[in-house]
Amino acid sequence: MFKDSRQEYMIKTCPTSDVEKLEALLNDMAKNGWDLYSMSEAEAENGDYQYNCIFIREFEEDDEIEEDDSINVGDFCSKMEKIFQKDAYIECKDIQINIKKKREEIAKIKASLDADMNEDERNRLNLKMENSIKELNNFKTKLLEVISPDKMFETLDVKKITILLSEELIELVNPDNQAELIAESVKVRKNLAERLGYVIPAVQFRVDDSLEAAQYKIKVRDMEVFEGRVFIGHKLFYKKNLSLTKKPQGAIEDIDWLLDEKVWWIEEDKTQKYWEKGLSPQEVIAEKLEYVACRFVDEIFDYNDVNKLIEIVAEKNLYLIENIVPDFLSVGELRYILANLIREDISIKDISFIFEKINDFSEDDDKALLLEKIRTALSLQISHSVADEAKVIYGINLSENTISQLEEIILNEEPIITLKSSFVKKIFKKTQEIIKNANISKENIAIIAKKDIRQLLFQIMEQFIPNMRVISPEEVSLGFSLEVIGEI
Repeated sequence: MFKDSRQEYMIKTCPTSDVEKLEALLNDMAKNGWDLYSMSEAEAENGDYQYNCIFIREFEEDDEIEEDDSINVGDFCSKMEKIFQKDAYIECKDIQINIKKKREEIAKIKASLDADMNEDERNRLNLKMENSIKELNNFKTKLLEVISPDKMFETLDVKKITILLSEELIELVNPDNQAELIAESVKVRKNLAERLGYVIPAVQFRVDDSLEAAQYKIKVRDMEVFEGRVFIGHKLFYKKNLSLTKKPQGAIEDIDWLLDEKVWWIEEDKTQKYWEKGLSPQEVIAEKLEYVACRFVDEIFDYNDVNKLIEIVAEKNLYLIENIVPDFLSVGELRYILANLIREDISIKDISFIFEKINDFSEDDDKALLLEKIRTALSLQISHSVADEAKVIYGINLSENTISQLEEIILNEEPIITLKSSFVKKIFKKTQEIIKNANISKENIAIIAKKDIRQLLFQIMEQFIPNMRVISPEEVSLGFSLEVIGEI
């Protein structure tokens, strides 16, 4: 739909009963350089039927846009496509109405041909009959396409990641406005690939009429997993980072629940002298996209992704693959290990090294703690990701009572959702209290837990404190020191 050059469009309407007015409209628009992009029949507000015509032409400006700067929106539903989008049922009914009208039109022409008339008039009616029959056959072909089961099968494959936008936010993905959110989503993919070796799929963008003003939602495999609000023409600032005694005039107050921080959305033209840069709407959505991509990696990272990594390792060392897959680990078990590493912000970029470590443990039939063994082998990376510049990791220890309760949960194979709320609340509140009192960046703090309970504790913590690191004592590598700042 969108060409490499910028396009502008205009929507015009015309009653379906007024053919002469429609012809005049088409001629007038053509004289002014407009091309007919789409024409659709729809019911008007007064109950009559009208043609909705979309005209499009190249946007005239002094500076040409380089081809490399153009953005392919993919399957994003633009304003124009959205206006005329119909489901199969409505489309089927509309086509049937048009078929009936064409048949009636053809019947009238046939009746007219039976009357006495001159040769020119007869030729004109024959030509009109021929065109009407062609249009009738086109409608019949369209009807067969709409009612075909193949069309329904096309809807069964859902996108891995979809971002729904309210009407106000559509400009963030408009190519004529540089499609900044699309560019940010590409940036997220690049960052995750470089940082974690995790390549997320292309993101689908859609407009959703049901969303509130300035609202967006992120879906993973068609399931809603995150929602928030951003404001065009504003920038987001964390209240704690601004040395302001009162809220700026016109600022919108909100809460970033992911970080549990109060934020202000301040009009962009009022922030030019701020020391803090602030975040644009597209940067905020991209930040949350990155969180969702890692938090729900188990739903996004699939067998195809694992197979691509296997191919990379096979090119360097085929022996590793032959020795590991499938005799020691199935593709499904590999996916589980790699997805869990990514989920806890551990890079799999050096995939050959990870396979070497898996191979080191392949003679051990007990795979229960294989993930923890691999994590220990990656202790240098883990320590670097948590420690501060002085190579200090600030740890929160577990009391004997907390350890006993977690071990009992594992022993009884209790799912996390059945955990007593008092126990979960105690862990959550105590952790928050320690972090607050320590006055240390959360990025440099980790809960220290034994290997056999570490993963369970992480799964509990991520429900309440996103991105909270949980590591075992063995994951504190040589050269790094552990300073205990509290106990749960």
